[in-house]
Amino acid sequence: MLPRNYDFSKVTLTIEVCKACNVYCENCFLAYENRLRDRRLFKKEWVTKLAESRIFQKCEDLYVSILGGELSIVDQDYLEDLVNHIKTLWPDCSFSMVSNFFNSKPRFLDLYLKHSDVVETTFDFGRQNLNRNRDVFLASFRQYIEELARRGADLNIDINFVMNRQSLEYGVDAALDYFSSFSLPEGGRLLLKFDHGIDFVTFRAQGMPHDRRSGMPMFPLDLGYGDYAAFVAEFRRKRDARDLSWIVVPQIDFADQRPDDRFFFTKGSGRVISLSSDGFVTTNPVFTEIPSTFLGNIADMKLDECLGSDRYFLAYSREQRRAMECSSCEYFERCEGGSLFLPKHLGGDTSECAGIKSFFRLQEAEGITHRSPTRYAPTTVGGEG
Repeated sequence: MLPRNYDFSKVTLTIEVCKACNVYCENCFLAYENRLRDRRLFKKEWVTKLAESRIFQKCEDLYVSILGGELSIVDQDYLEDLVNHIKTLWPDCSFSMVSNFFNSKPRFLDLYLKHSDVVETTFDFGRQNLNRNRDVFLASFRQYIEELARRGADLNIDINFVMNRQSLEYGVDAALDYFSSFSLPEGGRLLLKFDHGIDFVTFRAQGMPHDRRSGMPMFPLDLGYGDYAAFVAEFRRKRDARDLSWIVVPQIDFADQRPDDRFFFTKGSGRVISLSSDGFVTTNPVFTEIPSTFLGNIADMKLDECLGSDRYFLAYSREQRRAMECSSCEYFERCEGGSLFLPKHLGGDTSECAGIKSFFRLQEAEGITHRSPTRYAPTTVGGEG
């Protein structure tokens, strides 16, 4: 039985194909041991089972994103078969394959360009190859973004820029130097969508604390909201001073960003259905190793059963309570409370919140009212695994 009175007209379906990865990220949402050794792959028959859900009969706007771990190291015959199967079941869906673009093989890039509607990746300046070399990763990332931009002129290039301690320490000037070094074709743009970095190392060390009623995780942030907002504002100010208009910061440059496009999945329940490589169903791809968030497993349950569970209702109810807390805010319709799996405020500091009010105030001060590009393709955290 599906939840009553819930709008499933727009749905994001994310599928974690694998957990294995080829880069090192200190604060990945996947445990380090799993990234090194877990070789399980998502089963193709589970996609068929998903498609039987009444959710997809109601859905008018479906976005499917497959991710890892790292897709480029997966057996390419398996990956091509899985992608074709998804496209057969949902031929009208928007679709993306998430990659970290480190040492990607030509066949993977061909498959990526054939099927993806958007170049979707996650990035931070703490990312390294497995030998702990950041410069090697940065060079590879630039190379493949340039290659995709050259070969796929109509692709949006969405980079989910995770603001963590390493990105803060790298600095605004060095970050601008790096992104401005990209060689893109005429009219090419980089959309840098800044997002909040979560301290998953601390989260796991603390035993994955969560709300006892709903199971929703209580994530510690890597940076406070004030530091995050200051970095983004300075990045944009110096970008303008250097006349780098092709580096776009949608959260400030566009006044009417949809809530899910401002941050990573402002609201999860109902908009997002996520599956792990071992079949667990959650409402967010970063929850795939957090047992308190599991709604069931597609291997032995139907999706409608998972979404009809008490756990799903409690997770949805918690989001509604959070939304009510923010409903009196003048920016609520543009924000919906920010990413609802993050704390509204940090400690006793109420000068900033999860929705980063200062972005709206900056837009108002500059008279930014033009419309953003419209499409339903929220950026996914954890493109590398």
